[in-house]
Amino acid sequence: MGSFSDSPGTIYPALRRLQSKGLVKSGKVASPGRRRQLVTLTPKGTTELKKWIRRPVTRQDVISGLREFMLRFAYSEPVIGASVTIELLNGLKAELGAVVRGLHDQMNTPKPGMPLSGTLALESGVRGHECLLEWCEYALRVYKRERH
Repeated sequence: MGSFSDSPGTIYPALRRLQSKGLVKSGKVASPGRRRQLVTLTPKGTTELKKWIRRPVTRQDVISGLREFMLRFAYSEPVIGASVTIELLNGLKAELGAVVRGLHDQMNTPKPGMPLSGTLALESGVRGHECLLEWCEYALRVYKRERH
């Protein structure tokens, strides 16, 4: 999940691996002019997808796995429901809050000899995580409003 490629050289081997693990099944579908495959989740695949989505948010997700988290978040509501989506957002909010506090502590600790570029890079990290935390709080407000 560190990167995504939609090239056939990536997709079809990945689908074969999923199929060999019993997570998906495929079948031929009639289509004018070309042969197509329809790939669907098996019950085992659905169970694994739900486990992946429900995985608790960790500090590592915040530091280097936000793309994967957002993919989990995007699928959470249609696969499991809004309550799990809200749990994910609350987990993200808690982890982001801890990371932002830690980054502020780093910024407030004098670092003799740190170049300006290093200071600005640290500030970029702080601002980026603060922005995501603000979005997270917004998303929770939207869910709260929609549920009432």
